[in-house]
Amino acid sequence: MTITRSTLDNGEEVYMSKFQQWRKRERLTLEELSDLTGYSAPMLNRVERGERSLSRIAKVRIARRLGVRLGELFPVEQIPDEGSWLRDEPGRLPPTI
Repeated sequence: MTITRSTLDNGEEVYMSKFQQWRKRERLTLEELSDLTGYSAPMLNRVERGERSLSRIAKVRIARRLGVRLGELFPVEQIPDEGSWLRDEPGRLPPTI
């Protein structure tokens, strides 16, 4: 997970993941986030600190349970336009999601 610099309401600059920035902006505790997502607070804390990664499907589930777009919580990979994988490497299978 990418950690970026963020400025708190009091002007203090800290480094947080996009996921943690969203949680802080929404004024949710890890326990509240756990209740909303169904994932444990300790696991979500490790995700926020970049110590644990989530599968793509877990990221989608979390975003859906919170009612937000995936890109609000996590960096989103660029997906090539349809069929570009065919032009790049003939005979190669399409990328999996």
